[in-house]
Amino acid sequence: DWSSDVWLFRSVAPELAEGWKWSAILLGKMGDLISTADKIKSAFVIREYAEKAVELNPSDSTSQHVLGAWHYNVSNVSWTTRTLAKTFFAEPPSSTFDAALPFLQKAAELNPENTANNLLLGECYQNLKDKDNARKYLQMVAAIEPANNKQKEQKKQAEAVLKKL
Repeated sequence: DWSSDVWLFRSVAPELAEGWKWSAILLGKMGDLISTADKIKSAFVIREYAEKAVELNPSDSTSQHVLGAWHYNVSNVSWTTRTLAKTFFAEPPSSTFDAALPFLQKAAELNPENTANNLLLGECYQNLKDKDNARKYLQMVAAIEPANNKQKEQKKQAEAVLKKL
């Protein structure tokens, strides 16, 4: 079963937000290794785990980011992909960019230096047609001196989105 190892991780101490948070993160990382049907099933579980992590520790920026990213990524699934998934596998989860926004904003408030969150927040504002706020967060990412390859890629992505605004 795709979820048993992750379930064991968070079941050791169900009152601790860290177990729920890391269970959501690890389950999300498994996405490239599991079938489409299992991806759809796991999406609901990831949301549940991320919501529990935020409930138990609302001041954890990573948990806020994970839940915001979940809403953002689900909102970003194309109509074609959603329809195919529904036809062949199961009803995929749904969300909106508006639902992602408060979690990404809270993550930015708690950790303003998180380039991954600032990038996603900028893109979320772009999808909501709020160019001023999109520009604000994307410029923060574009202005960084990358410390690693991941940040280099985030900087490039922010610069590309800024050119479209």
